[in-house]
Amino acid sequence: MSDSIGRRSVLAGLAAVTASSALGQSKPVKWVQLGKRLVSFETETDVLPVGLHRGLFDGLRIEAAGNAVFIERLTVVFPKGEQANIPVRSVIAAGSRSRDMLLPGLVRAIVRIEIVYRRAKLGGPASLTFFGRRAR
Repeated sequence: MSDSIGRRSVLAGLAAVTASSALGQSKPVKWVQLGKRLVSFETETDVLPVGLHRGLFDGLRIEAAGNAVFIERLTVVFPKGEQANIPVRSVIAAGSRSRDMLLPGLVRAIVRIEIVYRRAKLGGPASLTFFGRRAR
């Protein structure tokens, strides 16, 4: 009986050491550009096709250039028609980026991103660049 308990303790200890060393050697986060959209303030929606060939992602980020844009929400469409509605509800100033947004589930391929936005202030054109966080 004690021999069985001893083996279990050794195995549990080895598992803990392996897990802690794996955590210490985590890969750096890699953000991949998914696409760019010129913001047309004539419409308030846009679609960014991404495609399954781009890989698997677990997060999104948006960068604005040229002018500030108010992003109301994103609808991320996954394979098989599954969707995630991500309320952003914030202004992204020119030269800055949104918060990092997690996708539901572990890792997902993205078919397209539907964007609902509006002008944050009067001024020139703006562009939005979308990035996906490559799944680890």
